[in-house]
Amino acid sequence: MTEGITTAAPIPPPKSTEPAPNAPSKNQRFVFLDGLRGLAALMVVSTHLITGSISHRQLARYTPRFIDHFMDKWMMGVPIFFVLSGFVIAYSQRGVRVTPSYLGNFAIRRSLRLDPPYWLAIALTDISIRFYRRFMVHPWAVAHPLAILCNMFYLQNILHTQIIVGPSWTLCFEVQFYLTLTILVGIAQTLPYFHLSFLGWRNAPFIVVFIPLALASLWVDYRGNRIPFVPAFWWMFFLGVMLWWNRSGLVSTAWLLIYILAIAGLLVVAWNPYNVVAFLTGLTIFAAGRTGGLMTWLRWRWIQFFGAISYSLYLTHDIFAPLQYMGNRLFHQSFFGAWFTLVVVFAISVGFSWLMYRFVERTGIALGNRFKPRRQDKQIKPEILQVPSAAVSTLP
Repeated sequence: MTEGITTAAPIPPPKSTEPAPNAPSKNQRFVFLDGLRGLAALMVVSTHLITGSISHRQLARYTPRFIDHFMDKWMMGVPIFFVLSGFVIAYSQRGVRVTPSYLGNFAIRRSLRLDPPYWLAIALTDISIRFYRRFMVHPWAVAHPLAILCNMFYLQNILHTQIIVGPSWTLCFEVQFYLTLTILVGIAQTLPYFHLSFLGWRNAPFIVVFIPLALASLWVDYRGNRIPFVPAFWWMFFLGVMLWWNRSGLVSTAWLLIYILAIAGLLVVAWNPYNVVAFLTGLTIFAAGRTGGLMTWLRWRWIQFFGAISYSLYLTHDIFAPLQYMGNRLFHQSFFGAWFTLVVVFAISVGFSWLMYRFVERTGIALGNRFKPRRQDKQIKPEILQVPSAAVSTLP
């Protein structure tokens, strides 16, 4: 073998550097991820309607303190959404060649998926604020037209304007994550030696493109800097990306475990429920992938139902939350009145979310599917880097 790194003649590579156990067929879904999405939505809703509601004192009157503390501090659905998004977006972009036209196509499809329910939620929230104001001791502020425009294009965090739909601050990060991942993959594909495998990475430039950003994100979290743009929270999203890349053979298990250990190190020095929930979500998805659980766990119909309506439920449950204030006054702040109002508000939120999913979300999804590009797996063929045995890392 010659000294240094040389390029071997192009040969058809294996589909993955490691076997991907229990890969889904075309007619299968990752039902476990849908179930996790439903659980995450329920966690967010329970936090807002119970521990974050005006009736919390009445609702917690006969609730053991440790349960109330758990719901207040650990029912964190947002980190689950971030990790799930990384896995799903990386999966949806498998085998694609990122070009300016693909980036535009991707942005259109994401817009058709996210915008219609979100814009409807903005409109309904603005209307509800104007209606509820007459019943509130401390009425919510009516949004300025400029604030509405900023919210419509996910700029409320960056421009520090009023957040109209409470949970929408996470969408600002999600959109940044989608575009950052896609653009960085496109940049990596233009770099020299993209088609060369190296030290457990099928595409060597991914190392120099993605590892620094992941480390920067962990550092930002360690420093406690809650900046309104990437790299904040990126490490959670990238954990999901790494899980898919490992499953598809783009990254070795050793690199995935190194990243998981780096996150564990963050937990040691920056312990908080958000980080712990994201970490546990990643471990659970990893275990499900290794045991076939991605296609079998959480198959219960009720949790799959909540997984289907999770986006609409996440966006709109706050619209009906002020009804708890009205119920609190109607039932004179009683324990049973608080629970009755909670059940009514939850039922209304679920029913409305199902209608929104059925007539708004599914329409956007169907339109987005019309813009799906054809897969290009055969066009992205990695070659092999021949490295002297003395220079080979222990990473598989």
